[in-house]
Amino acid sequence: MELNEFLNKIKSAMEEYFSQTANISIQSVTKNNGIILQGIVITIKGNNVAPTIYVDGFFREYKNGKTFGTIVNEIINIYEKNQLQDNVDMNFFLNYETVKQTIMFKLINFKKNETLLKNVPHIKYLDLAIVFYSLLLNDTFGSATILIHNSHLKLWNITEDELYQSAMENTPKVLKPKIHNMEEIMREMLLDNLKREFMESGEKLGEKADEDMFESAVDKMLESICTDKEIPMYVLSNQTKLNGASCILYQNTIREFASKREDDFYILPSSIHEVILVPAKECREPQRLPAMVREVNETQVMDEEILSDEVYYYSYGKNNIVCYLA
Repeated sequence: MELNEFLNKIKSAMEEYFSQTANISIQSVTKNNGIILQGIVITIKGNNVAPTIYVDGFFREYKNGKTFGTIVNEIINIYEKNQLQDNVDMNFFLNYETVKQTIMFKLINFKKNETLLKNVPHIKYLDLAIVFYSLLLNDTFGSATILIHNSHLKLWNITEDELYQSAMENTPKVLKPKIHNMEEIMREMLLDNLKREFMESGEKLGEKADEDMFESAVDKMLESICTDKEIPMYVLSNQTKLNGASCILYQNTIREFASKREDDFYILPSSIHEVILVPAKECREPQRLPAMVREVNETQVMDEEILSDEVYYYSYGKNNIVCYLA
């Protein structure tokens, strides 16, 4: 079965399940880096908003042996967890005065998004582009984002610079930065994985002995892994861990990090969600960093989440970021 046939079968299954209560449609959505995903849109009649459930991953699981019926049930469960019971009043979006406090920025790859950038206001930055979106926080749908297009600027009668100023004021306040050393991140990931495996085995958590067991196991794992004891590495993102690579634009955050260490540092673009900071004095072979970034992008990062293959360099003395040339 090919993807189009799979999509149509999913659509038919959803139409049968929802009967006459919802409109079911297939939609192609262009994501970051020009990646096109196929989604099922389930719109309950009378509602003006609906979640899009991407099925590309389900298709891969189907090809790997997961049954069609199981996939249908999972899609229905996803919808029921994310469905909106009420309509959303979007009239506020017509006036920039009621929108500007929601304007944020994020970083994407310039070359990989050239088609998109023709239609959205942006500022070129290194090999990247700063683009803008509205972050909506609502009791009905939790949080949602709307990418700002050129048509919005015309509607609001504002300039790109005004949009940029709003985003520069809002983003660091709303999406506060966080820096952790790599060992903390690895410890958290290993603990989560151990606990999940433990629970999946049918055991119960809660005893202090269990926590001590997990901590001891993670300590032994970390001893066998190259951590920041070899090369200090720090992960910079925001509190939501979404689009956190844009924190390199938070001037106070970058400057304060460098000031505490009185050092320059390399910036490795781990993904659109975070970057890795490597103090320059501690990095003995910086010429190997570009190859490391490329390898991670090719093997570990989803295509739509890749930020760049470049390595950047922050100069504490000049207080600026440039592309590092190995």
